[in-house]
Amino acid sequence: MRKKIKGLSWLAALIFSLPSAQAQDAAQPGPLGAGTHLYLRCNSTSWDVNEVSRLKPSPEKDFLRELTFEVKESWMTESGDDCVITETPQLDAWGDWQKYYGGQLSFLRVPESARIRVASEPQENLNFRLRFPSLGRYRFTLNTRDGYFSVRKDAVAQPGDVAWTLPGNMLTDTQGHLFLSNYYPQNSISLVNGATGLPDWTYTAESYISFYGNCSTDDAVFVSLTGRVAALSLKTGREIWSTNLNGALKDSYGYLNCYPGHDQIYLSYGADRTTLVSLKRSNGQALWSWTAPAFAGIMGVDSQRVFVSSYVDAKSSLKALHKINGVELWQADPGTGYHTLTDDGSLFWVSGSQLTAVSPGTGEALWTYNGWQDDSIWLTFEQNGLFVHEKSRISSVGKKSGRVLWTYDYSSFAAQFPYTQVLKAGVVLVRANDYNAGVSRQIALNSWTGKVLWEREEGGANSYVSEDNISGTWIISGKSIKALDPWTGAVRWVYTLDSEEPFENIMTVLEQDNATAYVSYGFTGSKYPPMGVLALDMKNGQLKWKTWLESSLYRVGGDSRTLILNAGYYGSTKALRK
Repeated sequence: MRKKIKGLSWLAALIFSLPSAQAQDAAQPGPLGAGTHLYLRCNSTSWDVNEVSRLKPSPEKDFLRELTFEVKESWMTESGDDCVITETPQLDAWGDWQKYYGGQLSFLRVPESARIRVASEPQENLNFRLRFPSLGRYRFTLNTRDGYFSVRKDAVAQPGDVAWTLPGNMLTDTQGHLFLSNYYPQNSISLVNGATGLPDWTYTAESYISFYGNCSTDDAVFVSLTGRVAALSLKTGREIWSTNLNGALKDSYGYLNCYPGHDQIYLSYGADRTTLVSLKRSNGQALWSWTAPAFAGIMGVDSQRVFVSSYVDAKSSLKALHKINGVELWQADPGTGYHTLTDDGSLFWVSGSQLTAVSPGTGEALWTYNGWQDDSIWLTFEQNGLFVHEKSRISSVGKKSGRVLWTYDYSSFAAQFPYTQVLKAGVVLVRANDYNAGVSRQIALNSWTGKVLWEREEGGANSYVSEDNISGTWIISGKSIKALDPWTGAVRWVYTLDSEEPFENIMTVLEQDNATAYVSYGFTGSKYPPMGVLALDMKNGQLKWKTWLESSLYRVGGDSRTLILNAGYYGSTKALRK
């Protein structure tokens, strides 16, 4: 009955208050909150404009308005509490005009954030609903400068708590900076302070913004938009340079490729015939351009050449262009397969079961490796080596000589869906899942010699390996995760998820440091499964904390204090306190 009464009081507040939460007055002057007063009107605060619902200036930043309030009713944790943001010209009074704001999302699970929404038509309802995880005190923060609000518990964030949240998807660059990408209410990208979650600057544009984190330098970041590309100051977000190639990019959308240690960036545009332009990174000056006979893409660069792959009449082609002037140096037309360029400048062509090493300088074949039984092969390049994976064997092949250094045959596992993986620790792991027997078999090889290090078998035929860095190897199977020593096969510890839900399982290791492994878990079997995070002790696997976020998530970045995740419906970033 209490819930029903509250619902009636909410309705009465809307009916009998002087203004309507649906009416918009076009006479409201100035930007959001400039010389005016803002209120969060809810059942948990007040439906009147008074000190209980008024958003107060934050001592941290002058563009932040905050309100702490108490959630006392259990129904607010079940169905949620309806709210609306109201702006008036007078303190604790309705004044001559009112304006109302909603959220980009009409329903939010706290802790969460959302962009401010303004009515697109006079009678649009701007109410939004907040569902709280538990009773207690909460803090509502409105960023009037950047146009969004967030809601979380009003307490010092403890390990596992959400320290801050932002609307939009977070991106990172090679320098470790955090950038927030948004398309609502306008296309924008912001540099975000990882400690506070506040944008240092925001860059807005007339069209969708593509951000290229691998292009960033110590003082600039690079973006492309419809009709132009630009470099932005890392310090201010202002444009350093912008180019439309003298109108050549009009109505086109270009894409950038960048490579470490190279002072040129490469712009590709065009649908039927791709044009590649080399730009000087410091000022956007076009150094040369080259147009392919069909759709093409830049595959990589070395110290002297730019390699471009394309498909002409369903046949593959590779061209090498001079890095300084864009002149074609050579062309190879194998017809089928694909080329790949390694970090050390080695060039290979793969077609079916055949591998050919190609001279980067001339395009000529250097040596050829033929696989077994005409099965397709694929390559990996861990430990600076070349590993050829086949259906029933794996081989280590010399990059320069083409000589087979070692081969391991696992054809006895052919009926058990075998899979080979070169681990970052320098171990080759052969895994086979025997679904009939309900077991997983693993064989570890020394990646340099091919010698067997160990063999093991365990129950469960759905195990897989997760790695975060060279010091962490994990075997995940259903509700359990095992910390594995890849060189001995010894299991250092096992953690089993305490859940009776049949489809709630451990997913992957998001990040690890010397003390803690941060692991995602959730409901498998759906495209966007609800998920959470476990913090496990690296020494013994004991659970340190557990946080359920109710949405799909993946790691973006972090530091010694926070784990930053893209975790939320329609784009949301959350920083968990470690």
